[in-house]
Amino acid sequence: MAEQVLSAHVPATPKPAAASRSGTFVPRLITGLGIVFVWEIVVRAFAPAYVAKPSAVILVIPKVLSDPTFQKALGSTLSAVAEGLAITIVIGTVLGLLMGRSPTFDRVFRVYVNGFNADDHRAAVVFIVVRILGCRPHRNDHLRRNICHYDERGRRRSLGAP
Repeated sequence: MAEQVLSAHVPATPKPAAASRSGTFVPRLITGLGIVFVWEIVVRAFAPAYVAKPSAVILVIPKVLSDPTFQKALGSTLSAVAEGLAITIVIGTVLGLLMGRSPTFDRVFRVYVNGFNADDHRAAVVFIVVRILGCRPHRNDHLRRNICHYDERGRRRSLGAP
């Protein structure tokens, strides 16, 4: 049987990521501006009192950004995100190392890890909050009350109740 050698020209250096994205930037920009334009026209024509117009939102941005209440809320949110990320990194690293080193830990946690990867992560947050905090009514704990369906007085409410 004869041997055949296949050859192909392979460039020495790959294209930089910025060069490959430049071909899609302009169409995406035009599409985004088109959506904003249609949004503005439709809102002005059909629901000016009920839906925010993009032009009005743009005019309010500097005022909102300079508001101390917004800055405090932004700092609080970013702090909570950073704390959650740090906790997740530590727990995930420890769990990953345990699963990689021990077949027993791998068998125990594999189902949960694969289940959380396959599931919507927003549902996982609700599951974790309910699992950790439990479904007990507490005053001024809106998150637990809404997830566990308790009203302000600690009575169990139906799922259809607001």
